[in-house]
Amino acid sequence: METVQTTGTAAPAAASTSPPADPCILVIFGAGGDLTRRLLIPALYNLHCDGLLSPHFAIVGMSREEMDSEGFRAHLGHDLHTFNTRQDFDSSAWDDLGSRLHYIPGSFEDGAAFAKLHELVTQLDAQYQAHGNVLFYMATPPSVFGLISVNLDRAGFHGMPGWKRIIVEKPFGTSLPSAQELNRQILAHWREDQVYRIDHYLGKETVQNILAFRFANEMFEPLWNKHHVDHIQFTVSEAVTVEGRGGTTTARACCAT
Repeated sequence: METVQTTGTAAPAAASTSPPADPCILVIFGAGGDLTRRLLIPALYNLHCDGLLSPHFAIVGMSREEMDSEGFRAHLGHDLHTFNTRQDFDSSAWDDLGSRLHYIPGSFEDGAAFAKLHELVTQLDAQYQAHGNVLFYMATPPSVFGLISVNLDRAGFHGMPGWKRIIVEKPFGTSLPSAQELNRQILAHWREDQVYRIDHYLGKETVQNILAFRFANEMFEPLWNKHHVDHIQFTVSEAVTVEGRGGTTTARACCAT
């Protein structure tokens, strides 16, 4: 297990009147993927620049890619220059946030990797005085939400003090039965008030516009419902491919569809 040191760098001055978030350790599953480098880290960088992250905060990434914490920081730092949305890049803010990044390689089937994760999170919790608060971000395929939950339970995370919450990201099922099955797997290990669901497609601007268009027009509002609409289809054309996500077989199958 690597040795971690507390940074003495203060958080940037707040640019917002909102209070900073609670102390916590953020654990990102699928941390080597596209979502983390394009969206999560730039979003956390923005929060840090605005003084909205607690100084008692650290990030642990876990995925199957073999790298150490230094490689993880270098990888995300390089990508942040490409994907951050601020007009000016604040190097000191990134240096402070980057020093809080840690990484553990491992597959989601490997109980030993989750034991190491628990050890590191416990160490970081004491170091950053996060009061046992842990937020788990599952930037993974929905098919492993249940598996990750099982291994977190077995590793002893529910026995720690403080709050535990999960964010599940990706389309939440492909049908009502599949969404219900995902819920069943998740709620076998988590309370409903611990679970935060983010569905890619329900958050798309096109979907949001349809909802606004329906409820803002009296002519459509009584008609656009399950009694009159059989189904809705969307074509989401994106420049981003599967890139390094998924195994070779999965990637070939996705590219073939």
